[in-house]
Amino acid sequence: MVCHGLQPGTPSIVYIRVGIFVFKAHRLLAKYKWGSVSFLVGLLLGRLTNELSNAETLSDLWKAMFVVKNRPLNWSTWVLIAGVVILIGLSPVIGLLRRRLSYQNMLLAILERLKHPSLAKYNALGVDNAITLALCPEPDRGWMLSEVDIRHDTSQFEFPVGVRDAYMEYKNKHYYEKKLMDDRTVIMLTQTPRVFTDTPTLVLNTKEARFSQVLFFRERMLHEDPSLLGRIIDDVVTGRQNITFPHDLSMHAVVVTKDDYILITKRSPRTEWYGDHWSCSIEESFSYRDLEEGRRGSGALRHWVTRALWEELGLDEESYVMENVRILSVFLESSDVSRVPSVLNICLCVHVPLDIDRQELSKILRVLPRRDYEFTEFDFLDYDELVKELTHATGTRLYHPTSRYRMLLALIRKYGEADFARRILSVIERGHLI
Repeated sequence: MVCHGLQPGTPSIVYIRVGIFVFKAHRLLAKYKWGSVSFLVGLLLGRLTNELSNAETLSDLWKAMFVVKNRPLNWSTWVLIAGVVILIGLSPVIGLLRRRLSYQNMLLAILERLKHPSLAKYNALGVDNAITLALCPEPDRGWMLSEVDIRHDTSQFEFPVGVRDAYMEYKNKHYYEKKLMDDRTVIMLTQTPRVFTDTPTLVLNTKEARFSQVLFFRERMLHEDPSLLGRIIDDVVTGRQNITFPHDLSMHAVVVTKDDYILITKRSPRTEWYGDHWSCSIEESFSYRDLEEGRRGSGALRHWVTRALWEELGLDEESYVMENVRILSVFLESSDVSRVPSVLNICLCVHVPLDIDRQELSKILRVLPRRDYEFTEFDFLDYDELVKELTHATGTRLYHPTSRYRMLLALIRKYGEADFARRILSVIERGHLI
């Protein structure tokens, strides 16, 4: 994971490092100051008692304790006194600095460093190449599935006239190589969702497209016009225009066990996208079948969640309560145009709490057959470990590009925004720096 630069005008890495030093010093002083002062004073009194037994006058005592000429040991007296003065005098100074360094400014600086530089100009929550398009007004709660309104347009997406010939040429050329004889229908969004506190319902405007159109857009259009990616991201994030590029609306789900552990999975090297990358936790595309069998609205979302958990993890509906599943955000997933194929997709970040613990989930994943085997390994992280994975500049795992974004929202969902700020800074203070 790469440590990215800050947006101009936001606190710098120097600010973060100074702030972390001050926070650490304040914590250490609060915990150890008087114990350390007592220890140093005790050493001084021990020396004084020792020298009093040999000194006949105050002048003799002064020379025995403080004069360093011909008595190098007396430097220890000055060191002990300096230690006491520094500990007592430094405390109010550090306390003043600590009060002036707010959690809000520190958290702002840290979160801005998590964004990819290409997304730094947008005032939206983002991590790596994922940026929020619509965040639930209550991010520690999320949208219930019944609070989402799907408005589906049954018309098919079509490229502009000037692009259709190139698309058909691409489709014919890769018909067998990319198995386009099974060119499935995908569901895409047509508008950037708008959410306000007084109108909290999440409205998803959708229509149908073809998977071959998504591939053509990613493999050909984005690479033939390198500026296209930036223009589309700008339009989508700002909501100035309708969404006009074909994509595969996906669920990027964080699965949490009953004993508060987050499932992470290592994608198979044979998967088309991000093989051997760790995911937090699973991904699943929205399908036309979900719309048909779920009869749209919350029924379609329930069918989507049920299908994803059954196909990916082998979990039936006794393992979770659907009413506790929450949509935390709608976000844009992107990648650098130098990557072939590039990725530009719109996703839902979904939080799925289970009614089984990690031991039981482990047994299910190891023993029961599953419809899909998109991951070859799995593990569990507690929330402290999740913060470390989020804030580490370099980690032991290679993550799917949206995993750290999901980690961030899962932490906010768990602790709320204010307590999350304190917790993430507490972990960073202990040495887990971004």
